Amino acid sequence: MCRLTINEDFFVKRRILIALVAAAIATSYVVLSFGPQLIFAGIVHAGFGGLGLLCGNALIMFVVLAGAWNYLLPRNRRPRLRTFFLGRLVRDSISDITPFSIIAGMFAAARVAMLDGMEASYAIASVTADATAEAMAQVLFLAIGILLSTSHFRHYSGSSHSATTAIVVLILAVPCISGVIMLQRKSARWGERIVRRLFPKAQRGTTFHQSVNELYSSWSRMAKATSQCAQCCPRSPECERNRDIIHPSG
Repeated sequence: MCRLTINEDFFVKRRILIALVAAAIATSYVVLSFGPQLIFAGIVHAGFGGLGLLCGNALIMFVVLAGAWNYLLPRNRRPRLRTFFLGRLVRDSISDITPFSIIAGMFAAARVAMLDGMEASYAIASVTADATAEAMAQVLFLAIGILLSTSHFRHYSGSSHSATTAIVVLILAVPCISGVIMLQRKSARWGERIVRRLFPKAQRGTTFHQSVNELYSSWSRMAKATSQCAQCCPRSPECERNRDIIHPSG
C-alpha cells in the first residue's frame, strides 16, 4: 500500500514537472517572438507605478474570483481561502502562457486544492463548476451590457444591428449554459474514468460523479458564485473584447 502511494506521488510529480517545462518553453517562445526589447520597452512606457496598478488590479480580481470558487462548495468542504486564491492564480497564469491553454490551468488549480487536502475528484469537479459559474457571469454581464447599450447608443448608426446580434448571442448562450450543466451531470460517470487515470487517488473517497451532483445541487451557491464572478467581468480581458464587439463604431 505504501509502495502504491509512492508510485502515485511519483507520477503526479512527473506530470507537474512536464507542465512546468512546457510552461518554461512557452514563456521563452513568447519572449523571443515579441522580443525582449519590446517587452521591456512596454514596462518602461507604463512605468513602475502603472505596472504596480496593473498587478494590484489583477490581485484584487483573483481575490474576488477565489471567493466565487469558495461559495460553490458546501461549508464543510471549503479549505482555506488562500487555497482558492493560489488555485485561481495558478489557473489563470498557466492558461495564459501554456499551449495547453484553459484545460491545463484547470488541472493545475485542482492540483493546488488537492495539495491542501481536498479530495482529487472533488477538486476536479469544483474547478469545472467554477468555470461554469464564470461562463454564467459572462452571460449576465452581456445582458447588462445589452440593456445599457440599447438605452445609451440607440441614436448611433449601426447600433440596432449590434444590439440585435448581441441579443441573439444572449438567447443562444442561456440554453447552451444549461446544456453544459446537464451534460456535466449526465456524463460525470464517464468523466470519472478520465479523472481516475489522471489522478489515481480519486478512486478513494467521494467519486467524481457524486462530487459533480453535490456541487450543482444547490442553486443558491451557484448564484452566489456567479454574482461574485460578475464583479470581475469589467476587469477581464474577455469582456474587453466583448465590449469591442458590441460597442457601436459610431
